[in-house]
Order: sequence, then structure tokens, then C-alpha cells
Amino acid sequence: MNDFSESTGIVPLQGEPVDDIRIFVREDAGRLRFNNVPPDPTSAQGRNDVIPGRGDLRISLTSACNLRCSYCHNEGQEAPWLHAKTSAMLGNIEKLLEIASRHGVKSVKFSGGDPGVYPGFFMLMDAVAGWRQRYPGIAKWGMCTNGVPFVDADTVFTGEKLRTLNVVRAARRLGVNVSVVEINGVMGTVHTVRSKFLELIAEAAEEFRLEPRRYKPLNEIYLYDKRGNTPIKFYQDHCRDLDCGNCRKIHLRVSPIDQGWGAVPCFLRAQSKTIPLMVDGKFDDARFEDAIKYNGQGSQWFKDTPYDPSY
Repeated sequence: MNDFSESTGIVPLQGEPVDDIRIFVREDAGRLRFNNVPPDPTSAQGRNDVIPGRGDLRISLTSACNLRCSYCHNEGQEAPWLHAKTSAMLGNIEKLLEIASRHGVKSVKFSGGDPGVYPGFFMLMDAVAGWRQRYPGIAKWGMCTNGVPFVDADTVFTGEKLRTLNVVRAARRLGVNVSVVEINGVMGTVHTVRSKFLELIAEAAEEFRLEPRRYKPLNEIYLYDKRGNTPIKFYQDHCRDLDCGNCRKIHLRVSPIDQGWGAVPCFLRAQSKTIPLMVDGKFDDARFEDAIKYNGQGSQWFKDTPYDPSY
């Protein structure tokens, strides 16, 4: 969204387990260190029939976007303005939810491009109301957006504050949770903006009277209210830090491809390398379990596998 953050995710209000280690970011910003975990090949030998970690399925709805951010990762595909726009059909999304529900999905996050420019957005919202009943195991539904399609442009771009904080303010006025993602280096450029990111965390914590703490299971900083809820979350650049072990527990990413749906095990300098999840127009359980197996195994996940382009 600006020179140190990528996107704003709007999700239902929720609580998170409270870490017993408190980090006061304003005082400790210069000393803060994240506990990064490198790729662990042994995890690919474990159970692959259940989405690990928080069981989050990240579904790219469309490759279209209303912005042209230089650091866009577009869920592991080329930047939206470099190829023809694609969008998922509602029926295909439901088929994806079917197989994901058989593999322990607990939450769904719609992304893009940007969901705000997805042509079937309002039909999707109506469909989600029905899917809540059909898939009770999915406790959380949300979206990852730059926020611009959902708030007044003057609200975002007016004033001396960088626009990320303005979008956070707009989201809080709507009574919804918000997540801010640090600008990432997946397109090959390493950004040195960590100090600015920590400053934003400290400023948001002070303005909204929340307490910043590191959420150990995913190696991230969340802002907690007095009831233990996390209305604002900050996701640092796991890719730049090569924090693949924690990445595996964060998302299973899926995007529309020519063959229907494709899983994206890693988008760090591994653009467009996917695992096709459908065979002859139908989802294949073995392919879906391969997606779980290779997720978070680093940018060379495909080497010596059936998905290696050199084969």
C-alpha cells in the first residue's frame, strides 16, 4: 500500500492465543528480532492430508487489480498488468472448498489481484453466507485487499500520514479487523524498511490503545485489546527473512490457472511455478496433498519432483 506495507486484510473479529512474551515495540524496536525458521525438508515427510498450522486456504479470485505496486507478488504469478486478466467462477470456488474441507481447512481468505475489483464480488458475498452453513469447519472468512475499493479515496490519500494508517483507521471505524503486511521482496528486490514497519506498529498501538505482542506460533506481531482480541495484526516479510518454516503454517495459496486451479507452494523468485490441482476438470486428492507436502519448502521446492519444469 505504501513504501513499507503491502495490503490490508479485512476479517471478522476474532481472538488469538496470548503469547507469554510481551514486546513493547516503541521501546524495543531497535532490538526486536523475529524467530525465523528455515525450510525443513522433514516436514514434507509428515502428514500431508491436513492443511498444517492455522489451516488457512488463500484463494486468488482474480489477477486484476486497481493499483500497480512495484512489489506486487500476485500470489506467485506475474504482476497483474503483465498478463491477461483471469477470474475464478463461483462454481469452481465451491469445488475448491469441497476438497479443502476434506483436508482440514479452518479459514478462507480471498485475495487477488484485489477482491475489490472481482466482477462477481457481491455474488461471492451472497455465496459465502450459504457456505458458512455448508462448511461449518471453516470458522473464519476474510479477504486480502489494498482497501482502496472499499473506502473513500480522499480518506486514504488525504493528510500527512501514509495511507496505510488511513486505511487502518477506516477499517476500525467500520468495526472490522485489519492486517497490515510489510512490503515483500518476492520480486527480487530486497527492501530495507523494517524500521519504518516497526514505527507503524508502535504508532497504531498508541493511537488505538492496544498492546503489541509477538504471536509465537506464526512469528508475527499482533495488537491485543484488554479482552485478548487481536483487532490489528502486522505480518512481517517472511519471504525476505527466508522464514519458510513459519510460512508453511500460515497459508496454502491457490490461484486460477489454465487447467482450473493451481497451488503455489512458494512465490519467492519462483514465479508461476504451480501444482495443477485438477485432472480432466476434476480435483485430484493426490495433487492437493502434494500441494500441502511442498508448501513452505522454499523457492526450489519443485526440484526433483514431478512438477520440475526441466523434466
